[in-house]
Amino acid sequence: MNKLRKIAFLSFLICLVIQLFVIFFYWDVNQISDWGSYMAIAKNCLLFKSWYPSADNLYDSYIWAPGFINWLILQLKFLGSFNYNMIFNLLMNIGITYEIYYLSKKFFNLRTSYISVILYSLIYSNWIIIAPAGTEIPFLFFALTAFCLSLSRHLWKVFFAGFFLIIANWIRPLIFIFIPSIFIWMYIQKRPAKFYVTFVLSMFCLVFILGITNRIRVGEFIYQSTTGGVNLIMAANDDAKIGINHAIFTDSTNIAFIENKEALTFKQKDLIYKQRAIEWILDNPVKYATMYVQKLFRLYISDSWPDYPLNGADSLSGGFISDIVKNGFTSVLFWRLVKSLIYYICLLFFVYALWVKRNDILSVKGIFLVMIFVGTVTTCIFPAATRYHYPFLFSIVIWAAYGVDHLFLKLKL
Repeated sequence: MNKLRKIAFLSFLICLVIQLFVIFFYWDVNQISDWGSYMAIAKNCLLFKSWYPSADNLYDSYIWAPGFINWLILQLKFLGSFNYNMIFNLLMNIGITYEIYYLSKKFFNLRTSYISVILYSLIYSNWIIIAPAGTEIPFLFFALTAFCLSLSRHLWKVFFAGFFLIIANWIRPLIFIFIPSIFIWMYIQKRPAKFYVTFVLSMFCLVFILGITNRIRVGEFIYQSTTGGVNLIMAANDDAKIGINHAIFTDSTNIAFIENKEALTFKQKDLIYKQRAIEWILDNPVKYATMYVQKLFRLYISDSWPDYPLNGADSLSGGFISDIVKNGFTSVLFWRLVKSLIYYICLLFFVYALWVKRNDILSVKGIFLVMIFVGTVTTCIFPAATRYHYPFLFSIVIWAAYGVDHLFLKLKL
C-alpha cells in the first residue's frame, strides 16, 4: 500500500510537471473553433462594457456557455489576458484529481483511490486539457464539487451542492448527468425529506437569480445555454452527420435553413429548430437510430482531442480527414493511438471490472455507472465528438481502477 501511494504521488507530480510545460509552451497560442469563439465573445462584451448575454445578443443564433464566457470577461477585465485561464484550469484540475481520489476512497477502497489517481494522471487529454479555453474543466470542477458536497450529512453542504451544480450548469448544461446519482445516493442513505428540499431549493434559488437578472438585462429568462435546438437539428436532417455540421444552416434546401432569421430571437429560432428536428426524427426513425448507434462508437473512439483548438488542422488530434490529407493516414492513426493508449487501457479495465465485479453494479458503487449511462444516452441524441465523453471520463477511470485493484489482489500483488 505504501508503494502504491508513492506511485500515485509520483504520477500526480509527473502530470503536474507536464501541465506546467504545456502552459509554458502554449501560453500565448491563438485558439480556434469553439474555444476561440468564447474568447471573441468575451472581448466584444468587454469592449461594450457589458456582461454576457446582453440585449445585443437577443437575436443571436443561441446563447452559448454564459457562465464560462463571463468567467473569461472577468479575467480579461482584471488580468488583461486570457492566458491566466490555463493557470486557473491547472488549479481546478488539481481539485478534480483530489475529488476523484476522495470519491474512489469513499465508494470503493484506498487502493482503488491510489490507482484512480495514477490512471487519471497518465491520461494524455488530462495533460493538455488545461491549455484550451474550454468549458470542460470548469464544468467538471463545479459539478464534482457539488456531487462531493451532496454526500454530506450536513444540510449546509447539501445547500451549496445545489448552488455549485447550477454554477456548473451556467457553464455547460450537463448537470442531468449528476442529478440522478445524487438522488439515488440520498435514497440509498435514507436521507430525510429536508435534504431533497434543501438541494432542490438551492438550485431553484440560483436559477431564479440568474434568470431574473438576465430578464431585466436581456428581456428573456436565461439561466443556461440555449444550444439544444441547434444541436438537435444538426443530428436530425437529410444531410445529418454523426458529428458537427454547420453547413446546413446556410443551405436553403435544408430544414435547418430559416429565412430572415436575423429578425427572430434566439428563443424563437431554438423553438423552430426543435420542432423541425422532432418532425424529421418521427419521419426518419431508422436513419436517426442508425446514426445514433454510430455516435456511440464515435463518442469513445479516442481521447486525443484537447490539442486541436491549440494547433488546428495541423494537429494530429484535429479533423480526421484534414489530418489525413496533411499528414497521411498511417501517421494520423499512429499518433491518435499513442495519445489514447492509457485511455484504451482504462476502457479495457473498465469492461473487465464490469464483468468481475458485476454483483456491485446494483450497489452504491453503481452510482458512477449511472453517470456514464445517462451521459452517453443523452449525448448521442445530438452530434457526437470524442471530447463529449470528458464529463463522465472520471467515472470510467474509477471503475477501471476498481478492475485493476481486483486483478492485483487476484495476482497477489
